[in-house]
Amino acid sequence: MTHYKIVEGNFLTADIKSIPEHLEETFKDWIEITEPPQQEVQDYLQVQTQKQILQSYETAVDTYIQDEVTAYNLASGYAFVDINAFAKYALLPDSIHYSTAMSFIAWADAVWTVARGIQQDVMLGNRDMPSIEDFLVELPRRA
Repeated sequence: MTHYKIVEGNFLTADIKSIPEHLEETFKDWIEITEPPQQEVQDYLQVQTQKQILQSYETAVDTYIQDEVTAYNLASGYAFVDINAFAKYALLPDSIHYSTAMSFIAWADAVWTVARGIQQDVMLGNRDMPSIEDFLVELPRRA
């Protein structure tokens, strides 16, 4: 990670993390390229790691929901692409898919509500972060 200090004479006027490459040459007399402070690097890496961890849990939830859609398709002979495909039928009370669509949407909403609750409890320090396997066990099952 490159770190830039914008200096005019002996005065630091800005401390920035990035600058477009095409401007480096233009402002070369004012830019001092330095190593970022170590704490800043550690903070950046921690945020990136947290984002990756959060993304892995979100992917696990998406897969959990998609697996249920796939199982329903195999059992019923229908071909819903994903959970979003049920949404249009939730607006059509006369459709043969209406009750199933409403059931899937309510279940998926409950899954995400529980998942976000777990995430919030972990972030607040109310509980340890579960493994993805344990996390998935806590999510609601579709009836």
